[in-house]
Amino acid sequence: MQPCSRAHLHDALCAQTRLAFIICTVGADDAGDADLTRGMVGDINLFFHEIHDGGSEDGDSTTPAPSDGAAALPRRLAAEFNIMIADAAHRRRGLAREAISLLARYALEALPARAEIARFEARLDATNHASRHLFEGLGFSLRRELAVFGQIEL
Repeated sequence: MQPCSRAHLHDALCAQTRLAFIICTVGADDAGDADLTRGMVGDINLFFHEIHDGGSEDGDSTTPAPSDGAAALPRRLAAEFNIMIADAAHRRRGLAREAISLLARYALEALPARAEIARFEARLDATNHASRHLFEGLGFSLRRELAVFGQIEL
């Protein structure tokens, strides 16, 4: 992953946006090659939304933060992963696990001091057993089922 400045991350979080990265594979022969597009196999996103106490069935409600980003107390954030390994030949090789772990660590280390990630989340198609197994292996657990959308939230 290419470094992201603290100012850029701070602006992204205040604007309720996301971090997005392309997942690439680089072989020994490609180590000095600046063109990584040959090794692009997927992408990973981390969407941030503020958590406010009360208001929903699980005790949290999420609403957009004020546009000026001003908050007297540190902001509690949920960070939702979205990942895709598009190239089937590269699935089940640990790339998604590594990308999730790296992005989680990066977000925790680079997060502005006045905000904290209270939890990481993943929303999956309820029939995507491989993704559910991946996230559960990383310590996620079922938070709720979203039957109307055929999804689960971990």
